Amino acid sequence: MTGRPSRLRHAGMTQPDETRAAGTLPAEGAFVLQLESGTSVAGGRLSGRVEHVVSGRVARFRSLHELLGFVARALEGPRAPASEATPPATGPRPRRAPP
Repeated sequence: MTGRPSRLRHAGMTQPDETRAAGTLPAEGAFVLQLESGTSVAGGRLSGRVEHVVSGRVARFRSLHELLGFVARALEGPRAPASEATPPATGPRPRRAPP
């Protein structure tokens, strides 16, 4: 250890061992968030892909509202389908071909 603060600490994040000790971050609440280029949170443009780690459910989002909607559905449990593509801005959701 060099005595310098870690990059995580510098960014305001906790060290992994501190997180485990706290016991407040269950795996069911883990998500992977990938933001598209051109995303500007400060500018009100938020779009990308989110994956619920435990269930594997994936969705694309084009707004904070859509992102939070996916998170809420994922945390509710297994009622929603495994893949939740964001529907087009207009028109019905595309149908999948039967297997």
